[in-house]
Amino acid sequence: MIIDLALREKVSKLEYKELEKSFTEEFGVHAKDILSILFINNTDSDPESDMYVQQNTLYPTVFHKGITLTNAVIYKSYFENEFFNQTRLSIKEEYVGDDEKLKDWKREYIFTPNKNGAWELNGFSGVMNFLGEDYNMNYLELKR
Repeated sequence: MIIDLALREKVSKLEYKELEKSFTEEFGVHAKDILSILFINNTDSDPESDMYVQQNTLYPTVFHKGITLTNAVIYKSYFENEFFNQTRLSIKEEYVGDDEKLKDWKREYIFTPNKNGAWELNGFSGVMNFLGEDYNMNYLELKR
């Protein structure tokens, strides 16, 4: 979803509303944060005008060469008072290629179960994206 979006120049306001729905389903309360990385926010433009995709950004994904999942662990904490019990899923990604600019890059996603027991994004740490003239979504090749 992110790669497909990043390869476009712009989306209509209607398409953006649909993206908001899809991203909210995937990323919960973090959807707007992730969308803000991917779009140029022009406060002077007409509210109904097309939204332009940020072209000079790399949002690394596991679909890019050199990006790999390095760890996925479920942590459970149990307490005498069950109210304090916690369960979380930690998924870590890392760049393992030779590019010096991406050396030591890593990101962690934290998921917690929602009321229905499905995993829901709760937070993340690390570098979300790289911004600047040197970067775009084609900076790293996609895996085949």
